[in-house]
Amino acid sequence: HTLPPPLPAAAAASGKAASGKAASGVAPHEPSWVRCEEELSASPLAAASDDRTALRDWNEEYQCYQDLPSLTLMDRVNKAKMIYKLWMEFQEAAVAGASAISQGLVPPINPTEPPRQHVFVFNNTF
Repeated sequence: HTLPPPLPAAAAASGKAASGKAASGVAPHEPSWVRCEEELSASPLAAASDDRTALRDWNEEYQCYQDLPSLTLMDRVNKAKMIYKLWMEFQEAAVAGASAISQGLVPPINPTEPPRQHVFVFNNTF
């Protein structure tokens, strides 16, 4: 079931050209069921958040990597690589969170407090 596209007010008043365009030369508005989602996913807040459903527990990941064995040289190299990768991903998430907070995209978790006492949580960091 598809709905016919609604005519803009100017096209409805002046009629529609045979080419499918309004008499003013502008194409009529086409409805899109995903337009709102596209707008939300294009926002800086969505870009800052990797996945809205799965939040990372940074401390748990770090502790797991710290607990890995480091008996051989390859164990130590792999452990260092994983810790470095985690650190870089955390740094990226922290910068994105700070940017989103400074732009006013993240609400404080204590909005009734004075602004100087607001606490923000974004992507499991605050």
